[in-house]
Amino acid sequence: GSVENAVAFYLDISSNQSFGSPSWPWKSRRSFEGIVHRLDKGTSGVMVVAKHPKSARALQSSFEERRVNKTYLAIAHGISTKLQSATVSFDDNSKKRAVSYIEPEPLPHQKRLSKDIKNCGDNSTKALELLDKAKDPSASCFSAAISVCRRAGEREQALSLLESITKKNKTITNRRNRSVKPNLLSFKTATSLCALDPPLWEKAVELVTQTMPESGLPLHPHCVSSAIAACGRAGRLNE
Repeated sequence: GSVENAVAFYLDISSNQSFGSPSWPWKSRRSFEGIVHRLDKGTSGVMVVAKHPKSARALQSSFEERRVNKTYLAIAHGISTKLQSATVSFDDNSKKRAVSYIEPEPLPHQKRLSKDIKNCGDNSTKALELLDKAKDPSASCFSAAISVCRRAGEREQALSLLESITKKNKTITNRRNRSVKPNLLSFKTATSLCALDPPLWEKAVELVTQTMPESGLPLHPHCVSSAIAACGRAGRLNE
């Protein structure tokens, strides 16, 4: 291919290994087997190329034994409202993948409930009543209620509400035994509240280091910075 030809040409003019001569170290005088891996179709990146057969064998062995670490950067267009965590893991054959958690799309009645809760402004009593009466509120309904509690200045109530849907940090069951998984917005609001005076630094650290990962959510910069702020205001930055 074009890459092989380019590398062979470079080696021919930059070393004493002349292409087509007996000094050429590869399988034949006009072959080159120094490309030790490939790039997937539609991607771009750095290629690792061996300049000598001995190096090629060592590099190929590293790739085959999976001793090479690769970092991928994906560029997406638009903002997803469904995807909360996309931790993708590949098996040894690099074919199977598992997405840890995708927040389900709220049903129409759940969207209406979330909107009604948001319209409560700072009336946390009304917001919690709406939430309690609902048969199957979604994660966005809970995050809306937590935000109402924040506007009402009821930090303990907001944190208590989040705790009610993160109990045991698995597939979550609220007080009416309805399965709910918390979303990222709930944690962003909760960690921000922990950073207020008086700072609840221990709770903030617990949310970031334990509850979020155990709930299948990725650490978000906003949550981490809020936890650091809480620790700083409490004089616990060493924690």
